Amino acid sequence: DMLRQQLADTEEDHTYWLEKQLRLIDLIGLPNYIQAQM
Repeated sequence: DMLRQQLADTEEDHTYWLEKQLRLIDLIGLPNYIQAQM
């Protein structure tokens, strides 16, 4: 059960990170997002 909870928490963190990146792309545009990642 502990491992299952840890995996669920990790997946939630990944989902949060991805959603944050997608919001940033919407906000500043894909070219600016890519530029900022370099």
